Amino acid sequence: MRLKKSCKENLKEAGNYIMSLHYLMHTSLLIPCFEEYWSEVSKKNQPSLLGFLRYRKGKVDILDKDYEVSRYLEDIKCIKTHYNYNNKHIYDIVQDIENDIKDEEISSEVMEFWVSQGSSSSNENEGEEGEEGSECNNISVKECGSKALVCDILKDIISASQAEKDVLDIYSSKFSHSSIMDLRLGSEFSISLDQNLQDRVLHEVFDEIDDYITDEVHNYLTDFFNADRGHQGWCEVARSIVICEEDSEQLKDTKGLLKDTFGRFIKAFSLGPLNPLRNISTLERPHLNQFVHPMIDSSLWIFAGINYISGEIPLQGKIKSNADGIGFLNDVSDYQIACVEGAKPGARKKKIIDDDTKNIRNMMQLFNNIIVSEATERRQIYTDLRTYGAVAYKTEVSLTMMDFRGVYRLFEVDRFSLPKDWVDIPNFVFLYEALIKWALCARHTREGLIAQRKKGRIGRYSEARIVKKLHCLK
Repeated sequence: MRLKKSCKENLKEAGNYIMSLHYLMHTSLLIPCFEEYWSEVSKKNQPSLLGFLRYRKGKVDILDKDYEVSRYLEDIKCIKTHYNYNNKHIYDIVQDIENDIKDEEISSEVMEFWVSQGSSSSNENEGEEGEEGSECNNISVKECGSKALVCDILKDIISASQAEKDVLDIYSSKFSHSSIMDLRLGSEFSISLDQNLQDRVLHEVFDEIDDYITDEVHNYLTDFFNADRGHQGWCEVARSIVICEEDSEQLKDTKGLLKDTFGRFIKAFSLGPLNPLRNISTLERPHLNQFVHPMIDSSLWIFAGINYISGEIPLQGKIKSNADGIGFLNDVSDYQIACVEGAKPGARKKKIIDDDTKNIRNMMQLFNNIIVSEATERRQIYTDLRTYGAVAYKTEVSLTMMDFRGVYRLFEVDRFSLPKDWVDIPNFVFLYEALIKWALCARHTREGLIAQRKKGRIGRYSEARIVKKLHCLK
């Protein structure tokens, strides 16, 4: 129902319509907002009920989740129930509104996180008493406690190279306000490092990782995606990839990954103007579910034996949080080892910042949970533990990992762009090599954890020290 520009009769009609959708108390709160909307919008545009919802959204205090947001979500529910929700245009608008609410909730969580990190940094400078001080809010107390415990557990058993020690000294003197040493190439910290020192650290971390992709697999992907096949030829080859007995294990897995995932891109390309990869209005969930999640799911399962589940998945650990997707170690106490955040193609630029920050926090929580859980069970600690993350923004995907060397360190393993059309097919080489490399990193971590569990339990004196710390964390 669209409201005409006539005056009080239509305002009354709209009020009656809203009355039919809400309880009396709810309506009494809505009517003043509707009158304000009418007076501002009717002079320029034709008002509508959906327009009103969008207007009201700007008036919602997202931090007052128990009151304003619950009422706003009730409005959305009423629109779905009573309005012409089967209309695709209206469906898209309502879904966009819901996604915007989710974005703002993430922004709120991110702001809480940075505030708590600021508190923890200042408290750490005051000594141990500050770490467990009462000035932190409920979330930051738990985060500070987990971080302090992990640092205490690892500080005596982790060995670091001279390059790692030198980088840590620079970080501690100039960037200690942050809980994460961001060693991604474009970060402020990485740019500030002396080039020779940065090269030494990158060599130590990535020389082995960059050799994960064999020449056989690289040559196969290069030849496969640079062949001149034509549209119909690509459709046929996507359905007929053959895995041969004489292929190496990695090549067999690579072909299996292509069989699982490549066809969905060919289907999208075949849609021409309706290709969702070129449609900026594609919604977040369809975009992630159709392209991002399946790629991560298949690569983690085939190359690392990690079970990936998409959706709003709660994280293990002390802090309540969730992720768009989580990778589970099925054979190591079902630990969560990877987390993913993503946005629709048309998302605002601020969304990538919020998603990136949230994913870093989640990776740190997954890391803490594994270390604390292993210590609680008196197991030998795997000092080379890494957790993994992926952030998708528009058609760009960044694949990261986190470890600990006196501080949490964040690296970007690789990144890629989702090919959008036929002309981008050669770029699938970079996409698949990035995914395979990242998944093989996760496999290395999984195998390291399994091997560590075969060792004897920690000593009695170490256990006594850890039990005291665990007691303080409760």
